[in-house]
Amino acid sequence: MRILVVEDEPALASILVRSLTETGHTAAALASGEQILLHETIGDCDAIVLDVDLPGIDGVETCRRLRARGFVGAIVMISARGRTADVVRGREAGADDYLVQPFALAELEQRLRTLSIDR
Repeated sequence: MRILVVEDEPALASILVRSLTETGHTAAALASGEQILLHETIGDCDAIVLDVDLPGIDGVETCRRLRARGFVGAIVMISARGRTADVVRGREAGADDYLVQPFALAELEQRLRTLSIDR
């Protein structure tokens, strides 16, 4: 699976990319909503791991814009915000799943695999 990680914290982005790569995926990282919205090959991507708390355009608005542009791949939002209202807001924006940090890397990978099977 080809996965883009959109995470503004370099250490976390690196951990996520490394973990996804080690489990057989092709993964790359971007640091902002603006970067992914300008990414030329977004249509080649199977899934996006999208941080909610991005600088500039936040993850929720980025998700809305990706869906409005026709992105049909899986979107898993990640955030330290775990209130029900936060999860609902992310799902209403078009996210397929929402993981509250901290989470196990194996859980993220499993959810991505499940979402790819459902498509």
